[in-house]
Amino acid sequence: MRYFRIETPHRNTPMVYTMLLYGDVQIKIFDQQIRFYNPGKLYGSVTIDDLKEDNYTSELRNKLIAEAFYLTKDIEKYGTGFFRIRNEVKNYPTMTFEYHEQGNGFVTSLGYAEQKISTEVKVGEKVGENLSSNQLKIVDAMRANDKVTFSELSHIVGISEISIHRNVRVLRKDNVVKRVGPAKGGHWEVNI
Repeated sequence: MRYFRIETPHRNTPMVYTMLLYGDVQIKIFDQQIRFYNPGKLYGSVTIDDLKEDNYTSELRNKLIAEAFYLTKDIEKYGTGFFRIRNEVKNYPTMTFEYHEQGNGFVTSLGYAEQKISTEVKVGEKVGENLSSNQLKIVDAMRANDKVTFSELSHIVGISEISIHRNVRVLRKDNVVKRVGPAKGGHWEVNI
């Protein structure tokens, strides 16, 4: 039997791509955050508050370059990046998206909140008798955040996504947890 490793990025590629697309950036990668610094302030009369409220009209620094990127399909639309990133972040309950001006530049960052989980079992519960420590951590994480993803569970529990899938399959078979709704937009119900 041949074993191989499946790499699963814990950063959402479309959001990172949108932040990287516009040129001369500095990137800092931390355990729970990736930060982009782009020289130059917001262009025209656009303010941070305008970006947060989607109350602005896109202004282009160089219309010819923007048109070239649009025609080569390197960008989809003008001035919709922040809106699209915010909408994508909504699919990841523990992820954060922040941006601000700093010095003569602009900083955007994607991060996620570290989830605290409890592996304690209350006295009188028979739950822990048949569950492994990893399964207990999975159940506690699902109690804390019913929209937690397999990728997030992998980081929380400290095991591979394949092992998470295997453990969740056992938990579902034993009716310990139940998935309600689709893979995207659904949630977990803990039955114990």
